[in-house]
Amino acid sequence: MKSLFFICQLLLLYGMAVGLVREYIYVSQQMNWTTAQAYCRYLYRDIASITTEEENQRAVNITEDNTILTWIGLKRTEPLADAWQWSGQEEPNFLHWRDNEPNGKNQDENCAAINAYGWIDDECWINRPSICNRRFTLVKENKTWEEALKYCRSHYYYLAFVDSQTLLDLLKTEAKQAQTASVWIGLRFLDGKWFWVDRKPVRSLVSMPRCPARPYHCGAFNFNTYTWENRNCNEKLNFLCYY
Repeated sequence: MKSLFFICQLLLLYGMAVGLVREYIYVSQQMNWTTAQAYCRYLYRDIASITTEEENQRAVNITEDNTILTWIGLKRTEPLADAWQWSGQEEPNFLHWRDNEPNGKNQDENCAAINAYGWIDDECWINRPSICNRRFTLVKENKTWEEALKYCRSHYYYLAFVDSQTLLDLLKTEAKQAQTASVWIGLRFLDGKWFWVDRKPVRSLVSMPRCPARPYHCGAFNFNTYTWENRNCNEKLNFLCYY
């Protein structure tokens, strides 16, 4: 009975969340696979997972030279095993191996790298560029800004920040499914400044009033008009979480 209740809770939770946007970040610094994984986890969320052909194409397109092999987050579960998993321990449901790959020429070819010609297995100690990723999801539940922040921190990681035009464009399609015209993002005005909830600086991409009146101290984005908005923090809106 308890397990049935838990499953129902999960279905309810994920029924409120819509889709998934995965943003890819290219890292030109040459690192081995393990160091690249640690780097991505420290600065972003993880080394890249790829789950569709569209994501694969986006990952390849962000590299400086799409012929150069670049690390992604796929690794054998153990040396010479025919089983692979992503850095976050998910089983792959999409693969894009080149012909005759993975070939496992030796017991050290346990990590996956990609370029425009497909994926290969290779030795994890080799220094290469890498691709990191961050994930975002829309929660179709109306909450105040503070409630949305708590929800994201409890179920995901944080309210979403938007720090690039590329990410803004990626989120546009996702946010069109919102039940409110505007959606909360992780932008707040405190102590005379706008800042993201993860304390990253607000760059020129964001256009907000320098001295907003109370209680219009919380940031939202209207994906219908494509405008930044400072809104009453007690309004109840859908919101974007980052994880």
